Amino acid sequence: MTWLSRHPEVKVAARDRSNTYREALAKGAPDAVQVTDRWHLLHNLALTLEEFLLQKRPGLREAALLEDMAEEGADDDFGSGPPSC
Repeated sequence: MTWLSRHPEVKVAARDRSNTYREALAKGAPDAVQVTDRWHLLHNLALTLEEFLLQKRPGLREAALLEDMAEEGADDDFGSGPPSC
């Protein structure tokens, strides 16, 4: 916070979702725009996506099984013996 107070040229500050960093930036550089950095943005997205997909696991598993069954049936349409003339 002290360093930020001595550097008023700071206009943008990247941070994670920590309230401690948010408060320090607000006090040390009140005019700076606070943004998330790319790593935290992607990390949070990955965690949220994983949680969402875990909740949808039963439906995804059922859809995959139905797709497998449909593909197996489609193979029968082509036959597996020598071509008939």
